[in-house]
Amino acid sequence: MREVRSCAITAGPYDLVVDVWLRALTDADAFETHLTRQLPRLAVDDRSVGLRTVKHMGHLLDRSGCCVGIVPVVAAPGPVP
Repeated sequence: MREVRSCAITAGPYDLVVDVWLRALTDADAFETHLTRQLPRLAVDDRSVGLRTVKHMGHLLDRSGCCVGIVPVVAAPGPVP
């Protein structure tokens, strides 16, 4: 599914976490319906919504999602002895 950005198996209250990007908030219900039809044993127990992504992989995004600048990724300092 093109909307899926990441999918992870987890240990905890939820076995699977799926991160998707949708064009509109109204697409969330259609996405969940499609997913549960494809995977009948799947139960959607929780969801969270981010309404706007400001930065993605070091790129600053405008309101339409186009790159308008770059923020260099700086490596974290090594472990403290």
